[in-house]
Amino acid sequence: MEMIRHKRISRYLLAFLILPSSIFLLSLTVIARVDESVCYDCHGDRDLKKSKHGKEISLYVEKASFERSVHVQVGCVGCHTDLENMEEEHASELQPVNCGGCHDGIDGVYQGSVHAKAIRAGVTDSATCANCHGEHDVLSKENPGSRVYPMNLEGTCDRCHGDVAFVEEHLGIPDRVLPGLIYKNSVHGRAVEAGIQGAATCSDCHSSHNLKSPLEPDSMISRQNVVSTCGKCHQRAYQEYVESVHGVVAFQGISDSPVCTDCHGIHSIRPPVDPESSVAEQKISLTTCPQCHGAERITREYGVSTLKVRSYLDSYHGLAKRGGDVVAANCASCHGVHDIRKSSDPRSMIHEDNLVRTCGKCHPGASENFAQFPVHFIPTLARGGPVGDLVASYVRVFYLVLIALVVVFMYVHGGVDFVRKWLASRRKAGVKYYLRLTLNERIQHALLAVGFIILVITGFALKFPDAWWVDIFFREPASPMRSLLHRIAGVVTVLVGIYHGLYVFFTRRGRDQLKALIPGPQDAKDMIGLMRYDLGLSKEEPKFGRYSYIEKIEYFGAIWGTVVMTLTGFVLWYDEFFSLLLPGWGVNVARVIHYYEAILASMTILVWHLYSVMFDPDVYPMNWSKITGYIPEHQMKHHHPLEWEEIEGVPPSSTGQRADKEEEERLLKEAHEIRAKELNRIEGPWRLHSGVKPYSSKAFEVEKAKEILDKE
Repeated sequence: MEMIRHKRISRYLLAFLILPSSIFLLSLTVIARVDESVCYDCHGDRDLKKSKHGKEISLYVEKASFERSVHVQVGCVGCHTDLENMEEEHASELQPVNCGGCHDGIDGVYQGSVHAKAIRAGVTDSATCANCHGEHDVLSKENPGSRVYPMNLEGTCDRCHGDVAFVEEHLGIPDRVLPGLIYKNSVHGRAVEAGIQGAATCSDCHSSHNLKSPLEPDSMISRQNVVSTCGKCHQRAYQEYVESVHGVVAFQGISDSPVCTDCHGIHSIRPPVDPESSVAEQKISLTTCPQCHGAERITREYGVSTLKVRSYLDSYHGLAKRGGDVVAANCASCHGVHDIRKSSDPRSMIHEDNLVRTCGKCHPGASENFAQFPVHFIPTLARGGPVGDLVASYVRVFYLVLIALVVVFMYVHGGVDFVRKWLASRRKAGVKYYLRLTLNERIQHALLAVGFIILVITGFALKFPDAWWVDIFFREPASPMRSLLHRIAGVVTVLVGIYHGLYVFFTRRGRDQLKALIPGPQDAKDMIGLMRYDLGLSKEEPKFGRYSYIEKIEYFGAIWGTVVMTLTGFVLWYDEFFSLLLPGWGVNVARVIHYYEAILASMTILVWHLYSVMFDPDVYPMNWSKITGYIPEHQMKHHHPLEWEEIEGVPPSSTGQRADKEEEERLLKEAHEIRAKELNRIEGPWRLHSGVKPYSSKAFEVEKAKEILDKE
């Protein structure tokens, strides 16, 4: 009870001391408010102005605005301390208001800022307290009407930093993109515009009063501090970053180690889902990470291999990304976003114990063998490296040598033959035609040709998405449509191959064709003989049967290529399944084979096949037998004399003699009969159904002979 009594006495005593003081202060406030009416006698005039530094300045003070301000209790004299007597007219020039008289702590911070330093250096339009907070209408920062209210702060700063002339004059950078404009389109600016409380504004990153250049070590936006600045809001990302390989070396003072702004930008920070963001799915592996990991200076300084970037860009993931695929894995998919760690760190996503889980995010069926797939395949023949890289590298070297030898041989062969035939070319008339390919065989050839062309276009579009011709066919080379077309064409090619195998083994016509295509010792002699003839070393040109060694090379080369591309193609298509059957590097070796075999096949068609069926002067502009199925007699005699002799029963000695007129007409008529029968066999059902008369030998002569002769 005694303690309670003492407490009551203390309260009464305190009230007795405070009450008179409060009454005195209140009376001063009332007196000041009354005296301020004198100020409004002049400053209440909207037309009151003065000139300073060539500019006209209004001296009007809106009473209502001042009474709403936080300084209403301070009064005019509280800021304009050199006013001695408010009843009399004061000097025309008053001393500058010293906000530090009351806000001494904040003023001390401000004096170390870039704005205060600029003022001391003579920059008269550098920001002062009044520029940001206002003059007579200063409101609390919690007031939505305040200039420094978070939702209004960008506009306040933009009064200077959004002025092109101001930025160019003081930063010395012409045509600089204005920070305020960039910020408005950023994720922070849009959040502020949407009214989201807590969204980062200028002062959150640059500080309210302690704004400093990023070159100053104690600046909130210096490389040493920007991570901590961002971490005030992004706490989880901050914690992950400081423990990452980038964060560890950055805090050790390595200035080249990336910080938040290197990856996300400064004022232009956008969400990852924005295609224009520097951390968008498409940008991470193509521009953001390579700006360091692909930079020669940085990689040389810190011993980081530039081949990592190149090897990724050449991988399936990289090729898909270059083609515009937003689903394929990028750097962050495997290495992490902010928590990037060394592969030797057990917590790393690419640690050997975590690879199956990391790969499994995109490949649910990923096995341990699948996880051994070398994403960063770097060709090397050095011992001690990964076995898969070594095997794939030897395969690569083998194909490079093979391609070089084959292409050189084909160019030399075709070139020599072209020159010889071009020099000796002359118009040859022919009126008789021989069956070369049946309709069945022509359909097989057409399907194979179309499938091959689609495979080449869709395959190389993935490998070279930046090539000029890719835009002709695909807006996005890595689009699902490209993949679908590639696989459809692949399946069609495989089915044609299977059908052709059945055709050559289980039909009489097919067996005869295959028998004629089997190579033998004579083919080697013919090749040597033709080269000697083309070079002028021999006067006698070799005689070929139904198929020359040129066609045999094409035929068995096509079989080889189809088998190899089919096997490797299915491995790449069903990589997760085949990773269970093959070593971890097996899929990568299949990819290498698939790529170089595609080059070999393409070059063979372009150099070898197109010459023999198009650019050879004897058949130019085209060997029409692939379409019509027939070959004219003069080509038959020249390219396949042994077959012609066999068909016509002509003794070998008379091969070069021309038949007389009667014999020529007889042969022509027989050719017409053969072709009429062939066309009736092919088109008979259609003609019978449609009411069109079948071909007769005579009718065929009338209807077709003229057309054939015109072509000749």
